[in-house]
Amino acid sequence: MMILRCAALVVALAGCSKVLGFKEVTAGDGGIDGSTDAGMLVAPPNTVVGRIYAKCRQASGDVELPTDLSQTIIQALIFDESKRAYRTAEGAGKADGTFRIDDVPDGVTYLFRFGSSYYETDQHVLDLSSAMLRRCAPVPNLASSTTPIAWKLTGMTPFQSGFVSQDDFHIVSFSLAYYSALLLFFQIPDLNPGSTVFQPQIYWGSGTFGVLPAPLVDASQDDDLFVFHVRGEGLSGLPVGRRRGVQYLLDLYKPTGITLQNGVAISIEGAFQPIPRTKSVRFTIDRAVYDAGYSGASEFRELNVSIMATPALDDLLSGKALARFGLGDISRSTDLRDTIAFQYGDPFPASWKRYSVIEYTRARSFKPPGASFSSNFVVSHREVAEFTTAINATPVLQPPRSAKIGGVDFDAGGKVAFDGTSPVEVSWTPVLSAKSYRLSISRVSASGRQPIATVRTANTSLKLPAELLSGSQFFAFALAAVRSPNDYPAGHVVQSGLPTQVAEAPSGLFRFSNDCGDGVVKAGEESCDTKGESATCDVDCTMPECGDGLRNAAAGEACDSAADTLGCNANCTLSVCGDGHINFNSEDCDDGNTVDSGNGCSSECKFNNICGNDHVESLVEECDPGSGGETAMCDSDCTIARCGDEHVNAAAGEECDDGLANGNSHCSRMCKLVTP
Repeated sequence: MMILRCAALVVALAGCSKVLGFKEVTAGDGGIDGSTDAGMLVAPPNTVVGRIYAKCRQASGDVELPTDLSQTIIQALIFDESKRAYRTAEGAGKADGTFRIDDVPDGVTYLFRFGSSYYETDQHVLDLSSAMLRRCAPVPNLASSTTPIAWKLTGMTPFQSGFVSQDDFHIVSFSLAYYSALLLFFQIPDLNPGSTVFQPQIYWGSGTFGVLPAPLVDASQDDDLFVFHVRGEGLSGLPVGRRRGVQYLLDLYKPTGITLQNGVAISIEGAFQPIPRTKSVRFTIDRAVYDAGYSGASEFRELNVSIMATPALDDLLSGKALARFGLGDISRSTDLRDTIAFQYGDPFPASWKRYSVIEYTRARSFKPPGASFSSNFVVSHREVAEFTTAINATPVLQPPRSAKIGGVDFDAGGKVAFDGTSPVEVSWTPVLSAKSYRLSISRVSASGRQPIATVRTANTSLKLPAELLSGSQFFAFALAAVRSPNDYPAGHVVQSGLPTQVAEAPSGLFRFSNDCGDGVVKAGEESCDTKGESATCDVDCTMPECGDGLRNAAAGEACDSAADTLGCNANCTLSVCGDGHINFNSEDCDDGNTVDSGNGCSSECKFNNICGNDHVESLVEECDPGSGGETAMCDSDCTIARCGDEHVNAAAGEECDDGLANGNSHCSRMCKLVTP
């Protein structure tokens, strides 16, 4: 079942070299810290100034809340060519959200550091502010203890729960950025298939994303409240071996005049209104064009397409999914294209903005030295575009290519010479249409992966400060090309606004060491150092092990991955049809040969069975009812007839089948209708 979180912050920035705020000011007007008055900053010579605040977009008008920077690390790192090292200029922030850094030469490119985020820029007036659809003035009261709500909502489209379809309920307040997806079996266990009444007792602040303390709805502040009845179900008419799902809106209840008080129980009664499915969408998406941007070292995970509605023009996650299609495959069939045609409902005002969102994710798996389990490194390719009736399913961006970390191939990983003081060069080729790039850095150890910093730039190379790579030896990176409305070169250094696209690729595992490779075994080198790769030692001075993410050809590894990928099996052999191992990145089946022997697996390791031909293709089918239709022993999908499989087989005497076989209020354990 697909779950979508629909309330979050979106970062938005505005800035320029001499102006910050909403009107122009001239150099020389600045007072203390280069400011003229609130919201307008001018940088004195050789000085960086800025302001960080949260902009709350609320019904009564936008409100700005400054971020307290009095305890935040703020620095400028200036590269000294003569010393081949960074010089650090310390900055200071204030409780009013402003900051200042002295001794930063004008016209020089530097790294601005804010906490664990780094931005390469030559601008001296910066604005790192966040925009969110949320009431923050007055600040909402919070539920710090259980606040029960007894719901009784009638008129619901009959509830469904099972393997074929699964209903959900989302409680949302857009004005409070509050979202909760209910946990059906824990919070509403008595809701039976076929029910048209929703009457659980729910604690405000509970559910999949609802947590305490949670903002409380206040009618006097015009806070909104929505209850959505959502259905997730499989799409029909798909080739064998494909898995498709869609989630869409069924019903909506929107109460008014609701005020919640901390710890005080309340009852809410009303009636759902059906959401007519009068909108339609049709699109064709080719997964191969997304796959093409990635190497065989990573594996495909998910492909989702959503249609979103949002009241904020630059805040996607404060909206709601009107329809969300899960297009992940159990296997890769020969044709990776999918055409989806679907009708959905849209209950929101025409003034709301609609966007299409394509989310494609991949994962890189490797087992760090000393670890007893592999670490998954998941990256995403995300395309957000304005939507009317059509979805453009062709990617705008591809991830950066030909990247190198300290001269070592980004995708392969390995050893990087590192003396602990000199910066490490990172480079890649330009990506067409990209406006900026983001490098995420993670420290890797036996206990897992720990993100430590992100660095953003508009250039295609970076000098990573040694401080980011000190104190440990093993690291992994994710490099992304970014396109969004913000003007990075002009000082808009954080991705903001819509539409936006991000294409991110994962690296191999890197070891940063000045000693590895000198032929002398030192502490931390796992008792091997053969001055390079050998049958007994990896190039990074670790013992060869299949699954460590580092291919050692001398040790007999054709490739190396801790999980099956497009080009590599988890046993470090190349994925080849006929090897007897089903690699679901490239194969539907693998019967150990490349002969079509009539068992449902073709010579190319693709499913080719035909259900209904009176022949049981054993690798795919349990039975085959023949052209006459299903029988008492065999369902029409060539599976054995079973009560509880969510398929009503009349030939087997079934009158109902809810997929549960637990004797609920309308269907018995024997799949017979129960009279109330």
